[in-house]
Amino acid sequence: MIALHEGQGPVAEVARKPRSSRRSGGQGAKCAPTQTAKRLDPSKAKVSFYLDVRVIRKLIVRATLAGLDQSDVVNETLAEALSSVSFHDPKYPTRTPAEPLTVTEIGPDSAA
Repeated sequence: MIALHEGQGPVAEVARKPRSSRRSGGQGAKCAPTQTAKRLDPSKAKVSFYLDVRVIRKLIVRATLAGLDQSDVVNETLAEALSSVSFHDPKYPTRTPAEPLTVTEIGPDSAA
């Protein structure tokens, strides 16, 4: 809309939309105050996988029904499926260095 003011040329008036009352900061789900964001949790890592569309749909339904994050559902499902797999991680020793080794840990062939 253009209005004329005395002694001046035409002045453009811009009709402004009222601002939304929503909080800024994005539309994502907010974490509980006591919960650490997954990207800040050192025990978690971000990965990418290609999954079948049907599996993704089931994941979304399962997460919605359980009221969980999709990452949590995937983590639980994979942990259960991989529970029989084990490996040795030197960062997490199964015994303290001060403990002596037993014959079963060394092996019966080494005992003399």
